[in-house]
Amino acid sequence: MSDRSCGDCKVCCWAGDIAGVKGVGEWCQHCDVKADLGCKIYESRPEVCREFSCHWLQSHRMVPELMYPKTSRVMITDLHDEHGIVPKALMLWEQIPGAASKKPIRVWIAAMKMNGFRVVVGNPRS
Repeated sequence: MSDRSCGDCKVCCWAGDIAGVKGVGEWCQHCDVKADLGCKIYESRPEVCREFSCHWLQSHRMVPELMYPKTSRVMITDLHDEHGIVPKALMLWEQIPGAASKKPIRVWIAAMKMNGFRVVVGNPRS
């Protein structure tokens, strides 16, 4: 387990699909983006949000510090299909088109692929 925390990052409030709360590439209705305050219902947020943890939070060994979602503008999650989590596959959400093409992230993607991972880059705006 990692000792990292979300801090003031809100990329998960935008990037991925949160079942029953929001769709891909939409800001969550509970996220106060304009005032940059984050979740307005944090203490009573839905269970799906309580349980969510991006890979940057989960593993400092697998995902380096420089890939903090707020600053890198990418968020890494498990890749899912109709059967559930796809083994050894990662979804890399771009908050800004082209964020995954920056050199440190490209190098990380190449290293993950060399270690047998499938990395899918997605941008909800495309």
